[in-house]
Amino acid sequence: MSDNLRRLGRAEVTLMHSPEGDRIICKRGASPVEVAFYRDYSMVLNDAGIYVPRCLNLDEAAGRLELEHIPDALPELEVYRDEKVIRQLARLHEFPPLPNTPTHLHTWSLNDTESALRALAMDAETERYFYRAQAQSAVLFEHHHLISGDTNPGNWGVRRNGQRVLFDWERFSLGCAAIDLAPMIPGMGNADTIGATCRHYRCYRATVAQGELELRVVLAKSWIVVEVVNILQRCAHPDTERYLTWYRQTLPGWAKEMRHLM
Repeated sequence: MSDNLRRLGRAEVTLMHSPEGDRIICKRGASPVEVAFYRDYSMVLNDAGIYVPRCLNLDEAAGRLELEHIPDALPELEVYRDEKVIRQLARLHEFPPLPNTPTHLHTWSLNDTESALRALAMDAETERYFYRAQAQSAVLFEHHHLISGDTNPGNWGVRRNGQRVLFDWERFSLGCAAIDLAPMIPGMGNADTIGATCRHYRCYRATVAQGELELRVVLAKSWIVVEVVNILQRCAHPDTERYLTWYRQTLPGWAKEMRHLM
């Protein structure tokens, strides 16, 4: 539940037919970052074996995208341990950024933390955990690797030839690889799933020690909680109370388990 940022976006997505009769995805109200991503990166990433929906047409002024339809989904509970997915993310994180394409700015401020914790109203020990996590979070944003920013399991599809396709690029940015690893792990994750995901990723890109990468994934998981809660509050989302209830039930035990990494 913590990673469902895709359900909180503002764009309107519809399934349509092209003049040739093919099914396509039409996205209206796409952010300037996502439109620029498809304009500049769609072709070059696919050519590099980093698979994203092909852009068939776009209107920058209107924020309108026509994209390849990927009808088949990956089983959501399997995404974080799918070898092709992990390998593809490692390739993305090594891909050189293009110089003039805008990206989303990811941040985590003390004010963000305070706002989320007011809404969650949890015990003091769990709140202290989140303040410590925020104080250590600069490592998530000081890197300059390409990241999706929203790799949650619902954003992955499969082409008929088996290629894994990642869509929904409105949070496309520069940052730490952990920001892309964290959303794929079901729920909040635990020491076993976080450790296994980091070991798997390091088979393809071992630029960071295992323990340090695990810490960064835990920080990213914590940051996503703050992001989601604050987005829910801003947009008065109808599922807000359901999310908050789940977090209140889950986060105290999770924070206690993760504290050893901090």
